[in-house]
Amino acid sequence: MLQKTILLLTLLFVMTGCPGDDVDFPYYIKLSNQSGEAVFYHKLGAVQDVYSSGFTASPMRSITSGMSTDTGFRDTEISGEKSLYLLLYKKSTLDNYTWEEIQQQNLHDARYKFSTIEELQSINFEIIYDGN
Repeated sequence: MLQKTILLLTLLFVMTGCPGDDVDFPYYIKLSNQSGEAVFYHKLGAVQDVYSSGFTASPMRSITSGMSTDTGFRDTEISGEKSLYLLLYKKSTLDNYTWEEIQQQNLHDARYKFSTIEELQSINFEIIYDGN
């Protein structure tokens, strides 16, 4: 009986997935990569200054050239004096500099700052990155 219970609980866990996998966000930004190479990005919300936010990990999210992805956020990430930032790094930038150099010199290939939902609405919640 115990084995059947364990099997049932295991199947239930596998079928429902891990907690937090399916997070619903009220807003999404579509990021399209037209740069000719892979692009990695950081999304930082509810920060006053992206450079003093203290993010230490190198960007793990990536977009293959010619592809797009949706990244979700909440309106609390854009409130008051806090803004939503997207920092993009070409693969070649990450290959040519260490993460420490990138942080120390504030290197990035593109930086987008949104302080209001209306700013995102004005671009139809879409960023097309062409590498320039």
